[in-house]
Amino acid sequence: LALRRALFLKLLSKGPAWHSRRSAAELAEQLASDTLAFQSGIGEHFTNILRVMAIASTCLVISVANERRVGMVLAAGFLVTTWCVVASKRAAEGALLVQQWAYTKAGGVAGTALSSLRTVVAFNGQQREVERYQRFAQFVSAEGVRSGLVVGMSWGAARLSNLCSVAVGFYVASFLVVRSYS
Repeated sequence: LALRRALFLKLLSKGPAWHSRRSAAELAEQLASDTLAFQSGIGEHFTNILRVMAIASTCLVISVANERRVGMVLAAGFLVTTWCVVASKRAAEGALLVQQWAYTKAGGVAGTALSSLRTVVAFNGQQREVERYQRFAQFVSAEGVRSGLVVGMSWGAARLSNLCSVAVGFYVASFLVVRSYS
């Protein structure tokens, strides 16, 4: 609530020229969607990052303490995994911004049409308003498929590099164990 209030106050402090270039319906839609996206991102992602960092650092410390070569293999794998995760995060953020823009525009079209419903009906503009709304909705759908593909492939590459680094670490460690018994 405090976040929405602060954002609302910021919107109200903008000048008349700024407000004349934007639709009130779009601003209301964006106010709701931005604060929800911010709130969900802070809670979920922060705890996941902490968990992964704790597991990765513990794994690296234990492996380097026991055998430096295995630790180096795991560290290289974690670097590749980190790069894949960062690439996925950037792709997801970019897609979210584009989708949010289109949702805001579509919400603005719907809000404007509903607020001036008598005028739309009087001039028989229902079909035109539906087509305007549908353009933005189709754009969001296509962008969602594209972003899902990019994010899914990035996360898949991150998981693959993580699992490969662990597998190579076990492979190298098995040779070191056999060599130490010989």
